[in-house]
Amino acid sequence: MATSSSTVTPNQVYIGNIAFDSEHDELKALFETCGPVKDFRMLRDSQTNVFRGVAFCTYVSDASARAAIRNLNGEKFKERPLKVEAHDRAKKQTGAAQIPGAPPPPPPPGPTPSAVSPPLAPLPFLRMVT
Repeated sequence: MATSSSTVTPNQVYIGNIAFDSEHDELKALFETCGPVKDFRMLRDSQTNVFRGVAFCTYVSDASARAAIRNLNGEKFKERPLKVEAHDRAKKQTGAAQIPGAPPPPPPPGPTPSAVSPPLAPLPFLRMVT
């Protein structure tokens, strides 16, 4: 479960990888199979009004949201597998939403601490002979 300091909204899910020709009513109907929907929004570009392939579904209960994540993540809709996960308000900053009960996401690519060479030992001062 999300803690009070968490940015995960327990009853809201993020939906990604949606086909651009998807209709609001048909997609909302799919998510209503997991429980009563309080709000359903499909994001559009503010300047062109073109659908961005992303939506948010707010359920009446967090149990319905968990059911949607469990049952609809990876489900094909218009030949595309949906990405359904817990909505994280800080996703833009942290990179990914943490689904309650799921393992943490893998670390970002790059050298691991063991792959980085150890620091060099300081060189001793040479005594100058005059």
